[in-house]
Amino acid sequence: MTPHQYSPDEIALKLARARRLEADGVSTRQLCQVLGVAELTYLRWKRRYGALDSDAVTRLVSLEKENARLRAVIARMEDALGMRSMVARHADEVEAC
Repeated sequence: MTPHQYSPDEIALKLARARRLEADGVSTRQLCQVLGVAELTYLRWKRRYGALDSDAVTRLVSLEKENARLRAVIARMEDALGMRSMVARHADEVEAC
């Protein structure tokens, strides 16, 4: 079975359907079979997005992606600044000799 990347809208729809099925007394295992997802995937989604609607899930996913991008930018900037300070220290040491 090939992995599938679900969109935030798909996740929200599946979680809404899961809530309806849970209210009808369907077990988690059966619920996952109906939704076509692994039990671990469903439990991860439920823990992470449980009470959110479709718009909120979409917004959360986009914010998480933006956060990851900004963290990468900051890491690159910190690396660049670290290299500059190391070069400056080395230059000062060379001039002192």
